[in-house]
Amino acid sequence: MKSGKKNNVLDGSKNEQLKRRVFTLEFKAEVLRHKKAENLSPTECRRKFDVLPKMVQQWGKTIRSGQNTKRAN
Repeated sequence: MKSGKKNNVLDGSKNEQLKRRVFTLEFKAEVLRHKKAENLSPTECRRKFDVLPKMVQQWGKTIRSGQNTKRAN
């Protein structure tokens, strides 16, 4: 006998949203200091600090352009 309900692993969490992590300027600066001092690639920064490589690249661009604000990612 079939039930009208689908058996989906995601059913329990489909209304839950993933929360965005917010990083402080100090954390971003720390990651970029390590990246430069240890000559790390963005991928290596991901492994070491659990952040996306694209974010590390964006933080570097933001700081180089002088737009370092609390909400800059």
